[in-house]
Amino acid sequence: MSDSKNNRKQRISKNPLRRLYDNYAAGVGYISVKDFKGDEHIGTCFHIGDGVFITARHVVESRTIILIGSTHSQTIYFETEETKTNGSVEIETPFESWLTTLYKGPYFHPDDRIDIAALVLPDVKAPVLPLGGHLDDWLDNYFILSNLLVLGYPPIPFTSGPTLIASKCEVNGIIDKYTGGHPHFIVSAMARGGFSGGPAISEDGYILGIITESLTTDHQPTELGYLSVLSVEGIYACIAHNRIVPSHIDEEWEGFWNTESTHFAFDCRLSNVSDIAIYRGKDRYYFTMYGFNENIRENALEIIAQKFKYFYSLTWIHEEMIKIEFKEFSLSEELASHIYNSILLMIDNLGIRRFSSSIDNDKPFDS
Repeated sequence: MSDSKNNRKQRISKNPLRRLYDNYAAGVGYISVKDFKGDEHIGTCFHIGDGVFITARHVVESRTIILIGSTHSQTIYFETEETKTNGSVEIETPFESWLTTLYKGPYFHPDDRIDIAALVLPDVKAPVLPLGGHLDDWLDNYFILSNLLVLGYPPIPFTSGPTLIASKCEVNGIIDKYTGGHPHFIVSAMARGGFSGGPAISEDGYILGIITESLTTDHQPTELGYLSVLSVEGIYACIAHNRIVPSHIDEEWEGFWNTESTHFAFDCRLSNVSDIAIYRGKDRYYFTMYGFNENIRENALEIIAQKFKYFYSLTWIHEEMIKIEFKEFSLSEELASHIYNSILLMIDNLGIRRFSSSIDNDKPFDS
């Protein structure tokens, strides 16, 4: 590292929400779409890692995506010795604004009532906006009256193109809609079209949820409604269902969102429950079995040997749990699901009752 870099100091705003803006605004994009009438609309999306961008379902569903882009570059300013004398600063731009028509998806939340979708933009480099870990069952009044940064691309009259808008607001309440789904935060910012799909970033520096809709009655204008933010668990469920979990999220959650499990009860006591699970990561698959007797474990291994002719390893996690892992790139999604379902059927045929599964518990997977 050069002496000039050793002697420089990054210029950081004293405003905590402005610091969030500086760090994450370049990871927020706009989506230009056309509906079946040919009318053009705009929505917002944001990057959560590995090129996965989250948006609102209604922004992209049954619409043609024209282009996706960002107007904002991330710029970092450094003060040096020269700053004291002539006011000059050094500038670095780790992320530039971008524009693309290349994408995969859209991928939707498995419940069509949930207003969440995802796109994968393979060629885009952008900051990663970290998702919070506050799942639905853990929500309480902790977030009430906390500050938020809302980012989005609402249409602005007389502008020549999309403009990123930042709004400071606070959480005013948490509701469960009678139509079902994940909880919504009610926030104090004015609802405007184009904010849909944008991130609501907590003052603690993580995504609280996604802007989805203005809650109105009697077909009132959007601006007269309450701006609602769908809680973050819906995002996790969407990317898990579609097998697009970014690698850093998979690592942070220790494979949770890429794992499907089924529990079996030998009797009515919860203390006597066994389970089998399958982990489906990026080109990596493994099974775990917990609490089953030796005969059932041997039957499962026989099914694997019949269906799968390549190398796999067996590891004892502890005295009641085994892990069966497959060689990288050697097992397909189709074969992994087939093996998993074959083992489940084998256990069913022994008369052991299924107690519950991750599918039942709002963590959906295809099987």
